[in-house]
Amino acid sequence: MTDLFNIHPAIIFAIVTVCSLLIFIAIWFLLNKFYSRASKRWPFLYQFIEKTRKKGETPLVKKYGLVGLALLIAIPLPTIGVYGGTLLSWLMGMKWRSSLIAVVSGATVSNSFVLLSVLGIMQVVGPGS
Repeated sequence: MTDLFNIHPAIIFAIVTVCSLLIFIAIWFLLNKFYSRASKRWPFLYQFIEKTRKKGETPLVKKYGLVGLALLIAIPLPTIGVYGGTLLSWLMGMKWRSSLIAVVSGATVSNSFVLLSVLGIMQVVGPGS
């Protein structure tokens, strides 16, 4: 298997997946901290967040929410990855542990797509190009 910058692809994959986990944890708890302080100061923010969370209480979101979130994050496009998925799950009022599983599993699938794409391109182009 071709090494990327002399680092085995499995190590790169593990590092990126752990970083996804750390990004989720940081964003989730920073959003909670910010929301607890800002909602007291700006009532319109509290009303907006609570209105959004009520939309997350629909039967469709409750039934497919976590699977849908994982599938959304699995698409390797900018802004809908770990950052967007974490924000969306927080806004919808999902529990952080189940959101963590959905975000990390979606990020793992997305990271797999990207890694396999890079490895495939390197096989076609060649390692020395």
